[in-house]
Amino acid sequence: MHLRLPIRIAALAGAALLAVACTGAASPTPPAASSSPAASPSAAASPSPASSTAGGAYGGGKGDYASPTPSAAPSSAPSASAGGGTGEAYTVAVAQDASAGAYLTGEDGRALYLFGSDTAGSGTSTCTGQCADNWPAFEREAGETVTGGSGVTGTFATITRDDGSMQVTYNGLPLYYFAGDTKAGDTNGKAIPNWSLATP
Repeated sequence: MHLRLPIRIAALAGAALLAVACTGAASPTPPAASSSPAASPSAAASPSPASSTAGGAYGGGKGDYASPTPSAAPSSAPSASAGGGTGEAYTVAVAQDASAGAYLTGEDGRALYLFGSDTAGSGTSTCTGQCADNWPAFEREAGETVTGGSGVTGTFATITRDDGSMQVTYNGLPLYYFAGDTKAGDTNGKAIPNWSLATP
């Protein structure tokens, strides 16, 4: 009897250990919990597209998501910029010079000039080669128009230069800029012989 009791206790202890081992093996079933992490990655994947859409719409987010918004801006920018793109309109304005009086201005308020060797209505410019480097033509592209602002009374048209570009004329005379003028208000070309400021 004394010999069998320890055997039963040992058997019971073994069964208990086996039960503990089984519950320990059953605990790995919480990999069901690991399925919840698997669900979270899928949830994490869905937020990134949503945030990319929001980032593009509001201009925030990462660079590759924000890029669609900037790309829309450049497409509208050309139409807004003066002198760029088909359908643009130049407005020739009038400025005042202390000694020469009123004169015409083109892009960025730069002074416009006439060349004494040109003939009104001839349809050509006599300023070519090195002359054209120093006196760039006031040009426009196909589809662009030129109108006169307040105080401009003459008429505008265009001629085709030797290089195929279209030069604006005023009352039949080609219009030019002077390379020596760097900003609005400069009228350095008026001192050059055979050149004069275009007047209203």
